[in-house]
Amino acid sequence: MVKKHRLKKNKNNFSLLNQLSGTQKLLFCLAISVCFFIILLIFNTDIVTGILFSWDFFCLSMITISWIIFLIPQDHNFTFSQKIRMKVSL
Repeated sequence: MVKKHRLKKNKNNFSLLNQLSGTQKLLFCLAISVCFFIILLIFNTDIVTGILFSWDFFCLSMITISWIIFLIPQDHNFTFSQKIRMKVSL
């Protein structure tokens, strides 16, 4: 018989967001807002209006990413020494 290896399902679909540093999250949101600004320029919006909407979009994307990371449960794989420190601190 041939055994079929099943891939373990990742409970956390947003694990990539959890692994990013703060600077990388900031640059990711900045890139999204620049793309949004370019799309607004294609639709012939005023430059100042495009900048304001892009800033709002940047802020909303940062808040959204923060809430996604905060609300999604994470698997904590603690080392033995970290578990001991946690027991001592309680």
